[in-house]
Amino acid sequence: MAGSGNEHLRDEVLLSVTDLVVEFPAERKQVVHAVSGVSFDLDAGETLGIVGESGCGKTTTGRAVMRLAPVTSGSVVLNGTDLTSLGGEPLRQARRAMQMIFQDPVSSLNPSRRVRDIVREGIEIWGSPRDGDAADDDWIGEVLASVGLGDEGVPDRRPHEFSGGQCQRINIARALVMEPDVLILDEPVSALDVSVQAQILNLLEGLKQRFGLTMLFISHDLAVVKNISDRVMVMYLGKVCEIAPTDDLYARPTHPYSRALLASIPGHSLDLPPAGDLISGELPSPLDPPSGCRFRTRCPAATELCASTEPELSEVAVGHWVACHHPASP
Repeated sequence: MAGSGNEHLRDEVLLSVTDLVVEFPAERKQVVHAVSGVSFDLDAGETLGIVGESGCGKTTTGRAVMRLAPVTSGSVVLNGTDLTSLGGEPLRQARRAMQMIFQDPVSSLNPSRRVRDIVREGIEIWGSPRDGDAADDDWIGEVLASVGLGDEGVPDRRPHEFSGGQCQRINIARALVMEPDVLILDEPVSALDVSVQAQILNLLEGLKQRFGLTMLFISHDLAVVKNISDRVMVMYLGKVCEIAPTDDLYARPTHPYSRALLASIPGHSLDLPPAGDLISGELPSPLDPPSGCRFRTRCPAATELCASTEPELSEVAVGHWVACHHPASP
């Protein structure tokens, strides 16, 4: 797939998203262009970070992959099955292979249920390949221990007895107990204190190694994404601007928007102009996105070409793709 950045690993692709479009009806017959032709691949065992400011479509992309948001067009292929072609029970069965972790760890949990029942719920709904309740209890105990909640008495407590970071650990355990092929994390640490964020990120990195996790990690925080991702995809107003291996993107950003985002990180070491010189103005409305390049209204390098012609993703270095008529040298 053009722009996926991992064609050499096609036999390892677990999730493939092609030309994903998500549009919502609005007042006066208008349309919200939330996601517009997004494509990417996710290899088995890989973590792909999706970054961009609020309103860029990153959360909608994650929800559309899960089919929690309606897909207007495009395909979402998981383990060889196009989820956009399924509905009803076939979709329900296919979607079992994905689990999602949301931004607010506390409201994501049923306050009236005990931890063991929260974590067990997926097994009760779907059944378990293990031999009986005792084996399930052992597995639940193992997963709780793996997220740092192995203390005696934890399974019998309720969410209000835990901190926000501990509640997010419960959410992670609830997802892991289903042994998903893909874990989608939507701003999983943004509601937590900085010190707790680091703990959860370290936990996820350890769990990735232990359970062979494949993750789609959505965040507006570039520093967070750098620490957890193998590759990073930058989105702006429903479009993919740039996608590259993490080290390459953070060392050699080529899209003006990526450069502006990285220049805004306090204490960055890149040789970049101030962020204010790289981006100006406000994010346009997704009801009426600009013609051509959607970033052109805020880009100091924009030309008439940018207004008339939409840039396509092109490979500027091995595995490094950018959609820009005037990219910086990688």
